[in-house]
Order: sequence, then C-alpha cells, then structure tokens
Amino acid sequence: FNVTFVPGEVVELNVTLAAPSAFSITGTVVDATTQTPIANAPVVLANVNGQYNLQTDASGQFELDCIPGGDYQAITNAWGYLPGAATINANGNVKIELQKGYYDDFGFNLGWTSSFSNASSGLWVREEPNGTTSQGNFVNPDFDVPTDGNEDCYMTGNGGDQAGSDDVDGGSVTLTCPPMNLAGYQDAVLTFWYWFYNGGGQGNPNDQFEVHVTSNGQTVTVLTETQSESDWRFSGEIHL
Repeated sequence: FNVTFVPGEVVELNVTLAAPSAFSITGTVVDATTQTPIANAPVVLANVNGQYNLQTDASGQFELDCIPGGDYQAITNAWGYLPGAATINANGNVKIELQKGYYDDFGFNLGWTSSFSNASSGLWVREEPNGTTSQGNFVNPDFDVPTDGNEDCYMTGNGGDQAGSDDVDGGSVTLTCPPMNLAGYQDAVLTFWYWFYNGGGQGNPNDQFEVHVTSNGQTVTVLTETQSESDWRFSGEIHL
C-alpha cells in the first residue's frame, strides 16, 4: 500500500485482509517407479511462504491440518530420491511421487563423512555459514546458495570472526558423500554449487579445491579449482 503523509496530520489507512484457502490433507509419499510407499522418513514441504517438517509412518503417510493451498516442493531424507512436487488445492488425499536419483541440499543429515590429513583447522561442518571478509571481500559466505530450500551447507570451518580463524591450515580436509548406485543409469550426471576462496596469509597461497569420484577402486578427479572468487559457482554438468 502506498501512503501519502502530510506533516502534522494523521492519515488513516484502511486495509482489508483476505485469508488464504487452507486445507487438511493426508499425504502419501511413494517411489514414482514402483509406487512403493517411502516409510518412516522425514519429509519437508516448502514454498515461498514457509515450510512444514513432517514424518511419514510405516505406510508412507502423514497428516497435515490447515496448510495454505499452493504448489510445494517435497524433499525426503531418504538417500536416493530427487525432490518432488505437491499441489494442494482441496481437503483429502495427496500423493507425492519421488523419482530415483541423488540430491542433497543439506537440510537433513544424510550421512556425509568428514576426514582430514594433518589439518589443524578448517574441518568440514554442516551449518548455516557465518560470513567473514578480507579487504571488503567475502571469504566465508554469509549465506547458503539461494537455489535450495534451507540455510545450511557444508563448509571448511565456520568458527571464526576473522577470515583466518578457522580456515584450512596444515593439511587437507575431505568430505565424502554416501555411496551412490549408478549401475542402472545410462548417463549419470553430477552437478553442484561450490564456493572457493584462496587468499590472505604470508606469501602466495596455493590451496585448491578438488572433486573426486571413486568406483570399484578407481578414483578420477572431475574438477580442480585454483581460481579464487567471493561467489557461489556452478559446476556445470559432469557426466559420470
């Protein structure tokens, strides 16, 4: 609402509020291919207006009262499923079908593991990032990549007010995802967002960010980044 103020006068603003339509639903989350219920799994329904944290029962169902109508994204913590969609526009049953695939925006703890070799700081943690700066540039981001539905991400250290307080020192740190069974895919494609900043300290910093894929004892490097930037970057499509 646009309001024109006049010095010394009281302006009345009359506003009529319209309540959104709200519904009570019983949701069922299933595998899109087999139609098998996804049982005993946390599920998040989210859109621009907010999110609902739910839990499916042994039949893959959940109940939710007084949810505003609209289109929602559905994410489960069952490793091996892509986000799905749910349209809620009436009371009753809503079926959410999730396609096979691997997705993680780190809203859930899906079992990634952190390890290090000789590093004394900068170990991988899953948290909402605390921004740090150096000469006016962000070193650690102050925000998660805006393309997912929460504020958490994995980062190498998140404990300092200064850029060098919890950066990677003295060695390497490694973050490993849970295993992915890709045997049934003709063309498995890996994509992700990453932030790599390399600067400060004494001399010329020589860190780098690497992504490796391991299968049947063979390890391949699919990305090596040495260019420092204060921004989120997209990996592009990496065909496995």
